[in-house]
Amino acid sequence: MSQETLDKFFSPITAKDSKRRRSSSSPDLSDKKLLRMDKDSAEIEGGSFQPSFLNEIKVMMKSMNEQISKLATKEDIGKLEEKIERVLTDNEKMTVELAGLKEENKQLRDRVGALENRVRRNNLIFRGVPDSADYEQAVKDICRNVLGLQEEVSIVQAFPISKSSATSENKVVLAEFLAYKDVLKINAKLRNIKDTGLNIHQDFEPETRLRRAKLLALRREVKRTSPNLRIRLRTDMLLVTGNNGHVIKLKWGDEHGLRTTDGKDGMKALAELTGSDFSNFFKEGMEINAKAHRVSSQHHHRHS
Repeated sequence: MSQETLDKFFSPITAKDSKRRRSSSSPDLSDKKLLRMDKDSAEIEGGSFQPSFLNEIKVMMKSMNEQISKLATKEDIGKLEEKIERVLTDNEKMTVELAGLKEENKQLRDRVGALENRVRRNNLIFRGVPDSADYEQAVKDICRNVLGLQEEVSIVQAFPISKSSATSENKVVLAEFLAYKDVLKINAKLRNIKDTGLNIHQDFEPETRLRRAKLLALRREVKRTSPNLRIRLRTDMLLVTGNNGHVIKLKWGDEHGLRTTDGKDGMKALAELTGSDFSNFFKEGMEINAKAHRVSSQHHHRHS
């Protein structure tokens, strides 16, 4: 290292040569700032100084007090619980009342259906009637030539109710008889229509017809699996007589399905009587051709 370099290295730095930087940890206090600090100190001592952060704290405390005052007290919670209890009690009462109204409505509908069926009791449905210009005479011919009735029946009116195509030769005809005794005479001779292509049955109101359709389908299934059982359909009630002579009475409802007349599970009662399980019969989507078991009430009223 040269002497010149050594001299530079050990030579002191003068103000003229370079300015020493102030450490970043030391505050840069100017004369004006020092004067301002002295003034603020004087104001704090005199009690006139309120920094902005103190104002913010006061605002926050005021807001918190307002929020706390809005919180529910123990008394408020008690009143709320009482109101909830009243609502639950009212809801239970309404549920019971609704169930009662549903049952009352069902009873009224059943009563109206029974009355309508009574009005229709002089009506019979004839299926497979040849196309004719005079259906009253066509029904009389069936009663005399097919059923074998010796006395002529009195017919109020007879008309086709099916929407058959123009080329269809057979019709579904509703016949209204003057006297109920004529209906009884025809029903007593129904065995004579076997293998003739004819089908004769009572006219019922729409809901009864649909219930009968389901019960008839079930009757066919039970007869298929248990041919020795005696099964009869009376209006919308299926009577099944077991081999031991025990009889169960079954009815169909859209809400509860198959039930016995005393309110028990119809499928279970049928299984106990026959030894076969029919619980999947309706669950598997049994489809019924409602048109084949139903007479349009509109056509009935239009021609009555």
